[in-house]
Amino acid sequence: MLEKSQTPTIRFKGFTDAWEQRKLGDVVEWAKGNGLAKATLNEQGHGNEVIHYADLYKFGPVIDAAIHWSIIDEGYEVPANSLLFPMSDVTPSGLARTSALMKHLVRAGGDTLVARVIGQAGADFLSYEINANAERILPMVTGTTVRHISASALSSLDVAMPSRTEQTRIGEFFASFDHVITLHQRELTKLKNVKKSLLERMFV
Repeated sequence: MLEKSQTPTIRFKGFTDAWEQRKLGDVVEWAKGNGLAKATLNEQGHGNEVIHYADLYKFGPVIDAAIHWSIIDEGYEVPANSLLFPMSDVTPSGLARTSALMKHLVRAGGDTLVARVIGQAGADFLSYEINANAERILPMVTGTTVRHISASALSSLDVAMPSRTEQTRIGEFFASFDHVITLHQRELTKLKNVKKSLLERMFV
């Protein structure tokens, strides 16, 4: 992360203030998801929007839409402007990631660590920053066969904080990139399906 009083080499015009170095534990309040076994989930939109911990590996830095729902009244209701971390995985790199949830009324299941962002910090900005420096999380991972990460360990993670206005500009900038990438990925998937269909029909 940035050292105290340092600034990034590329910035939006008009922003000149130094970024303040903080600890993640100073800008979030921790909670944990609960319940929501995979068997209780559906993809048809029935019930509450939910996030199973395995879903976190399918999301980018910012979650803008849930992919599962549940009619079971379980799960921790995540406040908007929160970070979500998977708490266990078979590899350390699987834990070196986070996603920002900006929506209201979404519930998190077990093995999901929730960091509600407080003060003048934006979860989307923090998510891009943490994911850009994911290797800093690796020394915090414990365990052998199954690896784990904890709130107490992540609380010591250094984060560099610009003003809320600059955070918003940066978050929106990278979100626009992600949107374009998603559109191209969908188009690529369609083209691959067309190619597959043609191959199957043109060769015997």
